[in-house]
Amino acid sequence: MIKISEFYGFEDYSDREAYVYLNDKDNYIVEIILRDDEEKIIRKEQRDLAGHSIYYAEDCAENWVQGIFD
Repeated sequence: MIKISEFYGFEDYSDREAYVYLNDKDNYIVEIILRDDEEKIIRKEQRDLAGHSIYYAEDCAENWVQGIFD
């Protein structure tokens, strides 16, 4: 997979990260990460956004780091 972009939360959401990848099937994957106070990963999930554009994938990543969805 090729990393396309990175997103990081701030202030109340500084514990959130998201990465957008392009896989070998030309599908976008969004990896969402939530860390605890000690910077340990407490949630890690990948969402396959097959059939969607890079804009959709980056919007999804941005929504995660801004706390739009849990």
